[in-house]
Amino acid sequence: RMAHVDPFKGEAAVGGAERRVFERRMLRLAAEVFQFDGSDRLDAGGAATIVDVSRGGLGIITRRPFPSGTLVALRVALPVQGPK
Repeated sequence: RMAHVDPFKGEAAVGGAERRVFERRMLRLAAEVFQFDGSDRLDAGGAATIVDVSRGGLGIITRRPFPSGTLVALRVALPVQGPK
């Protein structure tokens, strides 16, 4: 049984210890997720939310599950910042 980690609390919600090595930065950023189909094409996977980022990777929430090890791409529209 896998532990579910609440990305907003940073702790295991159902048994299991926190296993992450790198510090996470919490955020909420809208994205689109695409799954590689094995032939250099991307299949639309739908909307996603990036909830944390670290040197080790990203935490994302999607409406549909992806099997462990699935290769995906994310399209993110970053906020535009004006001159300071």
